[in-house]
Amino acid sequence: MKDFAHERLPRGYELYETVDLAGKAMKVMAIFVVLLTLGMVLWGILLSGHPVSEAFQMEAFRIAFAAGGMIMGMVVYLFVHEGVHGFFIKMFSGTAPFYGKDLKKGMFYAGSSCFFGKTAYVTIALAPLVIWGIVIAIMLSELSTNAPQYWWYLYMIQIFNFTGAAGDLYIACRTLGMPKEVLVQDSGTAMKFSCRQTYSDTTKIIRLAVEPEISTAERFFARIFREGFFIWVPDFDIFRQGRVVLW
Repeated sequence: MKDFAHERLPRGYELYETVDLAGKAMKVMAIFVVLLTLGMVLWGILLSGHPVSEAFQMEAFRIAFAAGGMIMGMVVYLFVHEGVHGFFIKMFSGTAPFYGKDLKKGMFYAGSSCFFGKTAYVTIALAPLVIWGIVIAIMLSELSTNAPQYWWYLYMIQIFNFTGAAGDLYIACRTLGMPKEVLVQDSGTAMKFSCRQTYSDTTKIIRLAVEPEISTAERFFARIFREGFFIWVPDFDIFRQGRVVLW
């Protein structure tokens, strides 16, 4: 789907920002996970209509079976969560995603070398949370009526669904705050946001490579002498940023 993804960064775009989920953003997500977990547990205790004691009102082997099923469900969820990411990456880009993990930081991920539009990328980011959230909610509703003693075990997987999507929620919020025509490349743990350069009808902005020991003026005149056949007009606002406007 060309309207949703590009195999290469289109001409006229440049890197705007990089967000590394394994870097500083991890601290923000850790706080979010703690608060979200506490909020969902309190909701379950106070408002769900299912007291925690209900989960232990059965034989010991059934409790062990339910607890084992809960742990197994969380493990399976890690794979199906990334599988949904991968499915939508493939759907929007037409190219296969790649998968990986960082066990030291407890991260599993799906990524792509493609560049996705804003709507497509937010969809990719939130799809697992929404899809599995709805599926688990339906199952919780059934358990609430037919087997309430198992409700809390499944509800813990729902909590895992939301907290496991902390990175997805964070990056979706960041994407929504980006310019409309932003393109996102997701390596799995880091996201590169690229935006369209500013153009006018008669000018083209060219970013010059910046070497710390060379001044902006020196770089400017070096470019002019090297490509002297251009007729140049300086725009002082962008000139201060190390850019040149060429006709």
